Amino acid sequence: LEATRRVRATPGGATLPIIALTANAMERDREDCIAAGMNDFLTKPVDADHLLLTLSHWVGGAVAPLAASLRRESAAPPPPPPSLPAALPGIDLAPAGKRLGGRENLVLDVLHGLLRQYPDGADAMRASLAAGRIEEAQVAAHTIKGLAATAGCLRLSTAARETEAAIRAGAGNLQALLAELGEALAEVRASAAKLPAGSARSRTVRTTPIDVGVEMTRLDQLLRTNDSAAQEQVELLLPALRVHYPREVLDVLERSVQAYDFDTALGILETLSDVHGPRAEAPPMVVVRRKS
Repeated sequence: LEATRRVRATPGGATLPIIALTANAMERDREDCIAAGMNDFLTKPVDADHLLLTLSHWVGGAVAPLAASLRRESAAPPPPPPSLPAALPGIDLAPAGKRLGGRENLVLDVLHGLLRQYPDGADAMRASLAAGRIEEAQVAAHTIKGLAATAGCLRLSTAARETEAAIRAGAGNLQALLAELGEALAEVRASAAKLPAGSARSRTVRTTPIDVGVEMTRLDQLLRTNDSAAQEQVELLLPALRVHYPREVLDVLERSVQAYDFDTALGILETLSDVHGPRAEAPPMVVVRRKS
């Protein structure tokens, strides 16, 4: 909100389109954003069609033809029936697929990525809290909340949202909330086992030098546009980045990208740039990649 106010106070900032994209879906949140000077308000999980049409309304330009294409598609004959079931216990697949433009493989990627990132259910969060790593537990709850909502796991997303709020407030009912989160996650895991795996990405071989600064900028752009190509991009970059940055931080970056938690990954990437200087200062490096 403060950033919006400052932009509006700058020369030329009064007419710059600013759109909120947030997991906070309360009407008060919308009112605060509009009062701060934002033009529009979108909530997570993101509906791809709604996002594109909103951008077209405020930005136009290159986005407009894509939005027009969406409008034409809405009048076209209905697409073939989906191959995934509409719902399973703990997973509402039909609206998740609609939000992601009918890309069922992307729904599966988000779902299985979430389960891979949190194999121990709520136990890891309990351990973090017991060790006093409050922020770590809060970040985990926040990540689960967003990914679960995107994948159509509404019970799990609600449990994670309530857990995150309780951790932030220091509430005393955490154990009951963590128990619900663990049960919801177990339900999703059991249902996901009945579904196919996500899309398999082929990995190319690269033996030429890369410009780390340029490739980090490209990763930044992919994360900001929610492009799944960020997963291959981070794999390309990691060997070079490990020379310059702490392994622990890069492990979190990799897990976040592979689980489609692009907000967290973008925050880590920006922190690396702020703490360790301009990205362009990182020297090129030869990266050899193997086919899998």
